[in-house]
Amino acid sequence: ANEKGIKINSNNINNFNNMISKIIGKTSPKSLKIYNVGQASCNIISFDSDKNVVFDIGIGRKSKEQKDFQNKAINYNLKILKECRTDLVVISHWHSDHYKIASCSDNSLYKAKWIAPKLCATKNGSNELRLAKYISNNNEIYLIEEDELKGQKIFDSGLFSIWTGLGEKGINNLGLIVTLNKNGNNILLPGDCEYKKIPEKVFDNG
Repeated sequence: ANEKGIKINSNNINNFNNMISKIIGKTSPKSLKIYNVGQASCNIISFDSDKNVVFDIGIGRKSKEQKDFQNKAINYNLKILKECRTDLVVISHWHSDHYKIASCSDNSLYKAKWIAPKLCATKNGSNELRLAKYISNNNEIYLIEEDELKGQKIFDSGLFSIWTGLGEKGINNLGLIVTLNKNGNNILLPGDCEYKKIPEKVFDNG
């Protein structure tokens, strides 16, 4: 991996799928935990194989009124993440309220492999580049070429899938989407992708 990670497109999507399959194994999701991080996203999907996938690792943007809440939420979530032993991190898109807790984490989080959309220019772009470089120095970060793979299912285990949004512009609608089926119930984790920019096939199974 280089400082910007391993780029995933149609040429190496099969190797990418094999990488995820080796991590989670042929097992079912047994739990989904959605954490209170304010106007942000942080979720942990646990599998029967005792593997754990984190989908987003953010915290809400701070104001004076939110400072105490944010500090408590960061400390609580860091404790949970350290205890759960993260095997794979999926970042829906490069807005800080979807990855900011990573900047506070110890190295245990960077022992996992990471998946995210390709890096693009935002007002926090230098922070994203530093984070991606740090991850690639410790393990591997796979960056999805979502403009080529737009609106596609890029991984599917049957009960756990990763998709890309249909957006023409904007980080949110070109981000990664996770679906899972737990005990017959279909669950959608859209990141910040608008529903109208989620591929119709995501909803085929209800």
